[in-house]
Amino acid sequence: FEMVLVSPLRRCIATALLLLGKVSAAKKVPWKAAPWAHEHYKTESDRGEEPEELRLFLKRYCKRVAKIPLDSVPVLTLMASLGDLPPKWSKSNAPVDKKPYMRVRPGGPYLNYYAKSGWEMDKSGQESHEHMVGRMQVLKRWFYEEVQLPARCPSTLEEAVALQKMQGRRRPRRVFLIAHAGVLRESFGLKDRPDNFSFRQGVLRYKHGYDFPQWEYQDWFWADDRFKGANLHKMPESKAAEKRLKKEGKEAASNQMKQSQSGKFAVQQQ
Repeated sequence: FEMVLVSPLRRCIATALLLLGKVSAAKKVPWKAAPWAHEHYKTESDRGEEPEELRLFLKRYCKRVAKIPLDSVPVLTLMASLGDLPPKWSKSNAPVDKKPYMRVRPGGPYLNYYAKSGWEMDKSGQESHEHMVGRMQVLKRWFYEEVQLPARCPSTLEEAVALQKMQGRRRPRRVFLIAHAGVLRESFGLKDRPDNFSFRQGVLRYKHGYDFPQWEYQDWFWADDRFKGANLHKMPESKAAEKRLKKEGKEAASNQMKQSQSGKFAVQQQ
């Protein structure tokens, strides 16, 4: 992978550091905060903190828990991109630097990072489904418009901040997006809530007739409890399918046991 995009919420930053921090530091992979990928807002725990608070958390977590050098490329680049977040980015009523990709449709309203009022909120005060879906469209456009590999690997925070404002080399081709269940569900149009440590891979491209990028291919993966970089296994499309496969496996094992006890061999029909 060439880049890691991270939702700027503490729990997501911590997960990303534990999963990909050390390998990213060894391979000098740049990281970037993805504010459009924050969790579906339902409670205050889904609201992001101020940029300086997030930078302080990143510094402390790398030093005390993740054990990742503060002068490594992923830490420096993530620190710089967190600093690019506007003050009160999760609370401001005005859109940040109005850009065409922040509209769900041409001529439509600009979206904020967080829903505020009207159609953006439902009756219970949570982010509406319409706003969440629109935000996922903006997230895909943001990747095409804003995300680029830095011109070079920074060695200091000042250099990382300067590179953040310069033209990058190109758009990364292989990216990890570390986000939340709501983002994964709405971005890929899933029916069920994904399990923790679920991975969804896909190819994001513009298609004829669409105003925002679409997933051309997608597939499930899940990581075991002892996550080891490339130790990924395929996972069924839904929890219902997973339960069905487990039930079929138990029934097959039970039938095979009965046949072996009666002196017969199990034959798998093609």
